[in-house]
Amino acid sequence: MILLTPEKILLLHQFLMKETGGLDGLRDEALFDSSVQSVFATFDGNELYPSKEEKAAKLPFTAEMRWSASGSPLFWR
Repeated sequence: MILLTPEKILLLHQFLMKETGGLDGLRDEALFDSSVQSVFATFDGNELYPSKEEKAAKLPFTAEMRWSASGSPLFWR
């Protein structure tokens, strides 16, 4: 299993905001943690997103879906 920790993901976000512009920060820690944990979901003992590429693709999708449901962004823009 490839472990993307919340700390590593936040560092990546900080790097991207520095390079591309935008506000750095986290609006909702619980929502963020839920999004991070979703990429490690399993069914019948098998990972739903086994590769690092699948995990990397799932994370922003999940964050966006949770943002849409909550009505406000997960990260500041």
